Amino acid sequence: MVIILMPTLFDVSTIDGIFLWKMLLITLISWFPFHLFKMIKKIVDPTDYEKIMKGVQTKILNRI
Repeated sequence: MVIILMPTLFDVSTIDGIFLWKMLLITLISWFPFHLFKMIKKIVDPTDYEKIMKGVQTKILNRI
């Protein structure tokens, strides 16, 4: 957003497909461990709401 608002402060000519690919890769590598930890924590220790809703869904499926 800053690049769009103030293009004179940045050398926009260096931004190409390879640069964007590297930025995406760095972002994913940085983000993935936190997301993985969050998913594992949710599976190992679900919230009370998730436990209740799982029980409700099980009861509904057993009636069908």
